[in-house]
Amino acid sequence: MALDVILGIALGGSLGALARYFLSLWIQNLFGDGFPIGTLVINVSGAFALGFVYVLSLESSLNPVWRNGLTVGFLGAFTTFSTFALETFLLIQEGLFLNATLNVIITVILGLLGAFFGGVLAKFVSGI
Repeated sequence: MALDVILGIALGGSLGALARYFLSLWIQNLFGDGFPIGTLVINVSGAFALGFVYVLSLESSLNPVWRNGLTVGFLGAFTTFSTFALETFLLIQEGLFLNATLNVIITVILGLLGAFFGGVLAKFVSGI
């Protein structure tokens, strides 16, 4: 792998991690505790964006530095399965079984729909 691709991933990853932290914190402050809405929004929007960029990159000559910087780097660091798992586990520990179950169901369904519609939008935008 070329050094420029590695640097693109590293830069994208650092920016994605910062974006996740600040956006999730802002969203959680808006809606309060009790349900991990910040992580939900991050994961669903990230799935949408990843579906969009992936499909668009299949049909275009997107530079590998940009493609990997956006997908592996930024979106890989922006979305977070580990935080989703921990927050669900903490809801279970707190006895909030309904919230834990809703978090799993909503995140998985909306994540899949986000990836799908991101791909659909990419096809529409690119005229595929």
